[in-house]
Amino acid sequence: MSLATSNRAPQLSLGHKLLRLNWMVPAFVAIVCCIGFAMLYSVAGGDLDPWARAQMVRFAVGFV
Repeated sequence: MSLATSNRAPQLSLGHKLLRLNWMVPAFVAIVCCIGFAMLYSVAGGDLDPWARAQMVRFAVGFV
């Protein structure tokens, strides 16, 4: 066995990577964004269309 192959870390599958993810960070980001969505909704007088809907779509695309 050569030195180059003995020091390699095992490749993790996507499922294992998701299990090892610190889920508190995405949860915190989602909570902060939801507060922002509520603020945009409130500022627009209870309407999603001026700002909140577009921001929610951008968040959903970026979060995925």
